[in-house]
Amino acid sequence: MSSIASFYIITKDKVETVKSSIKPPKGLFKSVDTFQKTLEEVSIKCENYSDTGYDIGAIIPYLDLIGCSIGQSDYLEIAKKIVDERGITAITINEDDKELMNSHSEVIDKIDEKELKIYYSELYGIEDAKSGKRMKNGIRQIFDLVKSINDQKILLILIG
Repeated sequence: MSSIASFYIITKDKVETVKSSIKPPKGLFKSVDTFQKTLEEVSIKCENYSDTGYDIGAIIPYLDLIGCSIGQSDYLEIAKKIVDERGITAITINEDDKELMNSHSEVIDKIDEKELKIYYSELYGIEDAKSGKRMKNGIRQIFDLVKSINDQKILLILIG
């Protein structure tokens, strides 16, 4: 089974537009599902995470474990709506999360790949020799993307 992590930078004035497109159409004669198209039109699509989305899925709770709880922002509602309506994982990161991540940057820089590998194995119940390295790369990618956000932009991460 595979999972993909996608990243989008969205200006705050477009959040409601994205939010209104989340609910998939229902019924026998479905109307067109506009969620993906809306995301593409109103956001800056960033490079997808090149490895499995499971790595990003492990990074968020790991950061929480070390005191860097991201994704609990004013935009948590949009993430919850995506989870509820789409059945995929969604995380929103805003400027408050950016400040928190910056305050933890020294700790995060020192995280050992072996420690990440152990965490991944415990979280998913599988041994994966390269998971620590992939998670470290994923943390770097998230940090690089977070540099692009400000008080007018959020980062939306979709895993599914």
